[in-house]
Amino acid sequence: MNHILVPPKQNLILEQDSGTDIVLEPVEKWQNVKSKSTDLCESRQTYNILDVFYDAPERYAYTFQHYVFMTRYLQEIESRRENVSLRILERSVFSDKMIFVESVHENGWMSDMELALFNSWYDPMVHVSPNLVPDGFIYLRTSAATCMRRLKQRARGEETGIQLDYLQTLHEKHEAWLYPPVTREDSSTVTYAADDSIFTAVRDKVRFVDDDRVSALTGVPILVLDYDVDFDVSSDERVKQSYQKLVENFVSYVRERRNRQCSE
Repeated sequence: MNHILVPPKQNLILEQDSGTDIVLEPVEKWQNVKSKSTDLCESRQTYNILDVFYDAPERYAYTFQHYVFMTRYLQEIESRRENVSLRILERSVFSDKMIFVESVHENGWMSDMELALFNSWYDPMVHVSPNLVPDGFIYLRTSAATCMRRLKQRARGEETGIQLDYLQTLHEKHEAWLYPPVTREDSSTVTYAADDSIFTAVRDKVRFVDDDRVSALTGVPILVLDYDVDFDVSSDERVKQSYQKLVENFVSYVRERRNRQCSE
């Protein structure tokens, strides 16, 4: 089974069928953390850890990122099914470390000690969980200003206090991780890809992870799509099909790439 990670924007990427699972971010779990009670007559307290984090990030950044990791980790395990040949996940535990944990630490919301604690259990868990490593990434490349406008349109209550400069920080970290220079001459993966007929259709939109913070991700292909424009996927069939064709070609390339790697 192949699994590919894609940030959330619109559900246009692929038509969902019986062989494809689209696994959305577990936001509802972050909004509804229920306490446990031994008293059957006692009502259970519900916590919105997403709201608590945005309200007091300097106090709850570590707590939030710890819980986010666990929900994503469990979600990845629970979404494995034998009859599914392709899973598209809306972010992953790698987004947590590479983007959000680094951002809250740099903002002073997570202390050096808390960052060390996070890494002390994060790295071993990823090491013993190879299924977490995706076969590919799809990066919907969008400016911070456009993200801010869409965030306001989404109108999620917990996000009303988010500032543009925070989104700009997140954007820059996504760029550094998922939009590296096309200069990986040392990668055998890239050498193979350049000669592959399937790859030719998406060659100018694919890059490869070149980051030593998580060594298991090195060389993983990234399909970069310009998503800074707005369109209605229900009415603009031409644009929708053009995006879908790129993704379908990328998925075909990822599958062929994995099959060859498994046979070597």
